[in-house]
Amino acid sequence: MAYSSLGPKQEPEFADGDAPDVAVNPSQVAKYAARFGNKTTGTTAERGTASSWAWEDLLWKDTTDKIEYMRTGGGWKAWNSGWLAYTPTLTSITLGTGGTASFAYRYVNGDVHLKWLVVLGSGGTWNAPVFTTPTSMSSAHLTLFSKVGNGAVHSFTQPWDVSAYRVSATEIRLHLTGGSPSTFVLITSTVPVAVSAGLGLSGRAEYTPA
Repeated sequence: MAYSSLGPKQEPEFADGDAPDVAVNPSQVAKYAARFGNKTTGTTAERGTASSWAWEDLLWKDTTDKIEYMRTGGGWKAWNSGWLAYTPTLTSITLGTGGTASFAYRYVNGDVHLKWLVVLGSGGTWNAPVFTTPTSMSSAHLTLFSKVGNGAVHSFTQPWDVSAYRVSATEIRLHLTGGSPSTFVLITSTVPVAVSAGLGLSGRAEYTPA
């Protein structure tokens, strides 16, 4: 039998009193699912085996790593996610006793958004601080010292603006905002202020992954 009516999302509806027709009902439901169903969920392992049937632009919410992927060009591209913590390699940053470093990233329509907070502990210091990104950055729109974000050095009483620059495919370096066009103002143990326990360095950045 054909459907008796359509629901608010154009789903086929069948009345209880309609005569059964096994050959037709499943076909109509399957056509509806194919037209409007473009999202699914499963583990990373299941996503790997789905490559044999997955179609272009299918969205897959991976229950293993909590990232939503889009099927594109015969592969899976990380597309959207909530905030995911990661541990970068820190260069020229010594946290000191009681110091903390919190880094997280998320995917937003295929791009990577980052946020971070570093708080120095006793004996902590930095000098032209650098940290690694969770994925490699595309070079299509970025080159050496392309700006990818902003932040601040902040004491208990004052903030200083910071800019984040790409210095390699997997590294971001932080500099104080300002200075002449050919000179970066380095963040050091005395600039913009002498380091001490509780001094913070935070910010956000975004880039297109390679």
